[in-house]
Amino acid sequence: RIVGSSNVSVNNIENIPKGTGAGPIKDLAEIISGGENHSVEFKSSILWSVKFNSQQIEQSKSRELKKYGKNASKFIIAKSIAGFLNSDGGDLIIGIKENKDSEQDEVIGIESEFPKLKDQCVDGYRRMIVYQIVEQFFPKNIFNQINEYMQINFEELEGKTVCGIHAKK
Repeated sequence: RIVGSSNVSVNNIENIPKGTGAGPIKDLAEIISGGENHSVEFKSSILWSVKFNSQQIEQSKSRELKKYGKNASKFIIAKSIAGFLNSDGGDLIIGIKENKDSEQDEVIGIESEFPKLKDQCVDGYRRMIVYQIVEQFFPKNIFNQINEYMQINFEELEGKTVCGIHAKK
C-alpha cells in the first residue's frame, strides 16, 4: 500500500492520483524554460546503456557502465533522484537534450525508448521507473511509500512526450 493514496498498491502504480503526496505536479514546460539549476536536471534518456554489448562495456571509460553494465543509465537516474531527495527536492526531466553550445535545450522526448520496454507506452515507462529504478536502487520504505517521496508525470511538448520526476525534500 502506498501511503497518501487510498487503496492504491505498488502493483497499480499507474492509478496513483496526481497532486498528492509529494506535492502538486508542476508544469514541465515552465520548469524546462528555466533551464538546469540546483533543483532541476535534464536527461535525454533513461535507457541509453541497455544497447551496449559486453565488449563496449568493458572498453568504456565510464565507471558506472563498468560497474552496472546495461543498468548504468538507470543507476545514474537513481543517483539524480536520490540527490534531490537528500537535499531540497527537485525535478528530473527526461527527454530533454542539453545543448551546451547554445542557450536552447532541445525537447527530444522519450518515445524512442518505448521499443526497449515490455509495455511500449507511457504507463510502461512509468512502471519501468518504479520497478527497475526505485525498487532496485532505493530502500524499501521509499519504494513502499513512493507517493510520499516522488511523483512521475508526463507532458507533451512540441509534439513529444517528456517525463518529469518530482522528488520531495
